[in-house]
Amino acid sequence: EMGIITPYAAQVSEIRNSLSQAVKHWVQISSVDAFQGCEKDVILLSLVRANQGGEVGFVADWRRLNVALTRARRLCVVVGHLPTWLCTESELIRDWMGFHNVGVADVLAFTGSSLQPLTGFLAQQVHTLRTDFAQNRPEASALPRVSVQARDGSSAGKLKLRMLEAARALADAIGGEDWAALDNALTQARLAGVQTSTLEEGEDALARMAVMKRLEDAIAASDEAMLQQALAEAKDAGVKSTKVKE
Repeated sequence: EMGIITPYAAQVSEIRNSLSQAVKHWVQISSVDAFQGCEKDVILLSLVRANQGGEVGFVADWRRLNVALTRARRLCVVVGHLPTWLCTESELIRDWMGFHNVGVADVLAFTGSSLQPLTGFLAQQVHTLRTDFAQNRPEASALPRVSVQARDGSSAGKLKLRMLEAARALADAIGGEDWAALDNALTQARLAGVQTSTLEEGEDALARMAVMKRLEDAIAASDEAMLQQALAEAKDAGVKSTKVKE
């Protein structure tokens, strides 16, 4: 089992659009919020943000990052712009690298479509980080941790579990091409109180499906005016130009 997690709905869509339909059937691609309460054998986490100022936006929330970093049962691969995360105010990624030594969590460079050892200043920064962390190593209990799922039988626990299940079902429906299934998943997610980027992503996906249906109808009807209107709507809805050409 494999999952791909990223904080932003737009990045989720980009990744989904870049993969074949066959791959999307066995890889769950979702936002951090949709993955809460879910685990996979292998997780690939895309941190997205890359800039010189260390600005990472809401991804700096340690609770959100901690959820993403604790979804893997066997292997967690984090893809990010290391200079950004070494200078950002958020300490969780630095603590994560410091806590896991070489051989447990290798920090590598992805260059020319291959993994290479870190060199130069970045390698020195990571080495210093790990050395300092080893000398001032906190107890594991002092590190932030988020529960995998609601384990109690209280009403609050049951409501949270229902919300997590609805969010996961919505994430699965977004990855498909069934308008009715997605519409139903959105309804269930709203009823369960899901208020995450996944809900917004689902609404956008539903709008794109509706636009594509109108585009298909316009083509079938050979109506030039209807076709031009549908093409404009497809562009506004963010439908990929390659999808429109198909």
